[in-house]
Amino acid sequence: MGEIKYIKINALLLLAIIPLSVIGYLFAVYNESLFFLYEWLLTLLILVSTILSIISIVKIKGNLKWVSISILAFLVQLSILSLFLGPFTKYSLFSVFYIVTFFAIIIFI
Repeated sequence: MGEIKYIKINALLLLAIIPLSVIGYLFAVYNESLFFLYEWLLTLLILVSTILSIISIVKIKGNLKWVSISILAFLVQLSILSLFLGPFTKYSLFSVFYIVTFFAIIIFI
C-alpha cells in the first residue's frame, strides 16, 4: 500500500498545475511584473514531480511502476514543449518535440 502513496502525491502535484496556471494567467493579465513567480513555481513543481516519479520508479516493484513511468514521460514531454514555446522557438526543436511525443505515446500505450 505504500507504493500507491508516491503515485497519489505525484498526481496531486500534477493537479496543482491547474490552479497555478490560473494564478499565472492572472499575473500575466493584471500584474505582469509578477509573472516570473508563476514561471519559477511551475519549474519547481515540475522538478519536484520529476524527482518524485524517478524515486517511485525505483521503489515500486509491481505493475504500478508503469504509472510512474507514464508520469515521467508526460513531464519530459511537457518540459520539451515549454522549452519550444518559450526561449528556444526554433524549427529544429520542433522535430525534437515530435520525437519525444512519439516515445511518450508509446509509453502511454
